[in-house]
Amino acid sequence: MNGSEIIAHSPSTGRQNRRCVFPFSFQGEEYRKCVKSRVIAPPTDRSIEVYSESRQWCGLVEDVDMSPEEWAMCSADFIGTWSTWTDLKCTEKCFILQERYCIVAECIGESERQTVRCAEGNWPLVTPIMTHGNLKNIGECVEPIWNDWSSWTCNCDRQTVRTRTCDGGKFGLTCMGDPIDKRMIRNKAQLDTCNPSDLEECDESELNDFLNLGKEIKARACSNHGLVEQ
Repeated sequence: MNGSEIIAHSPSTGRQNRRCVFPFSFQGEEYRKCVKSRVIAPPTDRSIEVYSESRQWCGLVEDVDMSPEEWAMCSADFIGTWSTWTDLKCTEKCFILQERYCIVAECIGESERQTVRCAEGNWPLVTPIMTHGNLKNIGECVEPIWNDWSSWTCNCDRQTVRTRTCDGGKFGLTCMGDPIDKRMIRNKAQLDTCNPSDLEECDESELNDFLNLGKEIKARACSNHGLVEQ
């Protein structure tokens, strides 16, 4: 809803079922919604609080200052009416951010929400502009990419670990996914990736666990092949 469907009643003329005009201007300000009369009084008839309805008013023309009689009380039937959702921008995480505003207070709900990723909606991943006759991409949402995984290392929890970093471009965007891959060490191939330097931060108990891990893997391999460890 853009507000043009809001019905209002004019106390100054007695005319009913008028339609609000949005946006309208009054005293140098522009309004896209009904105005609370206790905050900003209408241009005429200062005894407005005696009227029922929503106690909010709107303009019936674009410029109320030019036509001070052209205003009306927004119908109470429309209390809680939101505007339609509109796309606001592409967020740092490449989701479309939408906004709406309350036309006739009070409204229940959120005024902003994130929807689909920008590439899935109508927003381009880059916003091109013309610079000295050349097309240049400076958009808010260049799709971030992961850099290559690091080599595997080991930690004190008997895990092998690798990491990767996100290239978020000039806007520092966030990649989707996990930057850390941890796996429990379960075989000799994984154990062989461990270097003594990986375990420098481990305490004595953790180092003993690591020594026992090698024995456990060897015993398991022997068992799987029907051998008896000597």
